[in-house]
This record gives sequence, C-alpha cells and structure tokens, in this order.
Amino acid sequence: MTEAIIDSIPTSDMDYYADDLILDPYPFYKKMRDFAPAVWLNRYDVWFVSRYEDVTAGLKNPDVFCSGNGVTLNPDLNTGMGGNMVMQDAPTHTSMRKVFIKPLLPQGISEVRDQIKNSADAHIEKLVQRKHFDAVEDLSLFLPMNIVTNLIGIDDEGKENMLGWAAGVFNAFGHPDSPRTQTGMLDVKALMDYVQQKVTRDMLVKGGWGDLLFKAADEGKITHEQATFMMFDYMIPSLDTTINATSNAVWLFSENPEQWDLLRENPSLIPNAINEILRMEAPIRSFNRHLTKDFDIGGVTLKEGSSVFLSYASASLDERKFENPEKFDISRKNASEHVGFGMGPHSCPGSNLARLEIRSLLEGLLSRVKRFECGQPVRVPHNTLRGIKSLPVTVH
Repeated sequence: MTEAIIDSIPTSDMDYYADDLILDPYPFYKKMRDFAPAVWLNRYDVWFVSRYEDVTAGLKNPDVFCSGNGVTLNPDLNTGMGGNMVMQDAPTHTSMRKVFIKPLLPQGISEVRDQIKNSADAHIEKLVQRKHFDAVEDLSLFLPMNIVTNLIGIDDEGKENMLGWAAGVFNAFGHPDSPRTQTGMLDVKALMDYVQQKVTRDMLVKGGWGDLLFKAADEGKITHEQATFMMFDYMIPSLDTTINATSNAVWLFSENPEQWDLLRENPSLIPNAINEILRMEAPIRSFNRHLTKDFDIGGVTLKEGSSVFLSYASASLDERKFENPEKFDISRKNASEHVGFGMGPHSCPGSNLARLEIRSLLEGLLSRVKRFECGQPVRVPHNTLRGIKSLPVTVH
C-alpha cells in the first residue's frame, strides 16, 4: 500500500520520477485524483494537486501559488535561472511578459501566417509523396526548427543546439537527486554560456524577436539584463508544445481513424481538435509553485512555504470536469478548457503561434491523407515533458 492518511495528511511514497510512471502516467494520475485533492509525495517533499478545479484555482491565484521562488524542484536551477520571466511574480512578470508577448499576439502572428502556412504545405507535399516518414523527425520538428528559430533571430550554433538544450533544461526541472536532472544541468550551463557570451545585439537578426527585446530595454520597458534572460524564454518553451502536439495528433488520429474522417468532413473542427489533442496529451506534466501562506484544498491544509506540483496533465483528464476523459473526441464541447497551455497570468504566451503551426500542418495533411498507419511510438522518460521521440508512419 503506497497511499495512507498520516496525521490527517494524505501521503504517497510513489516515485514521480520513476521511468515506468513517466512512460505510463495515467494510472498514477487517476489514483491521485481518487485518493485526495492534494497528496503529499514524501519522496520529494512536495504536494501533488491533480484535480481540475484545484489545479486551475492554483494557476489563477499567483499571489498564493507564487513563481518567484522558482517553478522547479531543483534549487540550483531556481537560483541560476531566477531572472527568467517564468520565475517572476507581478509586477516584474507583468512588465516582462508585456514586452515578450508582443510578436506573439494575433497582430504579430498575422505577419508570419502566410510564411508558416506555405512552408508547411510545401513540406507536407514532399512527405506525402514519400508515403513513409517519421512523424517526429520529419514532420513535427519542421516548423519549430526551420521557422521559429529564424523568427527569434539566433545564429546557426543556436539553431543546431536549441532542441537539445530545451529538452535538457526541462529535465533539469526535476528533483536534484534524479540522474536526468543532473544531466540536464549540463545543458543548462551550455545554454547559459551561449546566451550570455554569444547572444549579442550584433549577432541577433535585426527585427527578430531577440532584437526587439533589446530595443525594448533601450526604451526602458525592461532592463538589459532582463532582455538577456528573456532569450531563454524564447528558446526553451517555443519547441516542445508544437512538436509534441503534432506527433501526438498523428498517433491519436491513427488510433481513432473515425475522428480523422470527421475532421476531413468538417475542417472547421480543427481548432477544437487541437484543443482535444492538448487535453489528451498535455506536453507538460506539471509545474511547481511555492505557497506564500496556508491554503486549503478540499479540507487538506497546505502550509506556507510548501512546494506544490500543479499537474496540468492530470487536470486535463479529470472525470469531474471532462466526460469520458480517456476518449479522444474532436467535437468535445469543453475541450478548450484543457490545461495544456496552463492558465492564468503564466499561461503559455506562445499559444497563438503553436496553434498556427499545428493548424497549418493539419490543414496540409487533411487534403492529402485518408489514413495514418503508425508503428509503435518510441517514448523516452523525461522529468517534465510528455512526448514521442519517434513515430514511423505510412500515409494513405
């Protein structure tokens, strides 16, 4: 028995970072949701909050569930990357995000919409002619690695290493005793060295997102130090949502061909289909918060100073919120209420871009593909991300 009530506190000794749990997390999520609204994971001294109502309440209450003390279980990472936007509270977070999000707002995205759509369409035409390809390496990586890196405005070294660095940084979010965390810290150091030593104004492409950060610093909207740190915020999270969602889309539609038929008959369902993909397979397992005061969740008191995992993935599968949550249904009425992009002031600022990229790829596939025939997806354990490493696919 791994769960128990000890001194009125629901506790569990399950290992959140165990490979088998990471690769098949859904039984764990359901067990936690059914056991208690908040469960103390005694291996890591952290609360695990898994139900939709409680996770979203935490995300919408940043004054209590604060990010300023770090959003990871790794104290060294919280300190080393403490200048990042994701690890700020208001008002600093507000001023940084206002600058950061400007090119990611609908008006900014509209300027690159045709470029992204045309690039996606031409690329998918080539893949469909091949008939056999990998849904991750050949399809999902294409737009983030060939378009987004150019929009940020970094050099070839940054483009070549950004994917590995991003995955490493997210691994470093884990507990410091985890081997993946320790390996990830090497990538953190490499990325920090690159940004701090080589991401200079002369190197950045003029008019790119990075260049715009330093122009905002010149205007006094943010500091130059913040501009440098915010380059991490462009480089780290801009890949995985799109990459994982696209490969998961192919996998889900191959497993549920009737849903692909429905989408081909009703392309207007694409926005809802994207939401359902993100609900079924949230790209982020959870983010950490620190409590600024005692907080009650369903009769369980979480003490001030405690670390709290807010589980995006579990919340989006909560049967209290979503009927038949394990069913992939692109016409689901409340699919848009998923937590795949987070919620509240720290919600994913790049969601508009991610949606455009995913939509462009789906539209290119809809007009050309009747069926996906997939091999077994290859998944690699990761401390923070949920995605597919390789997915061989044949299109008909």
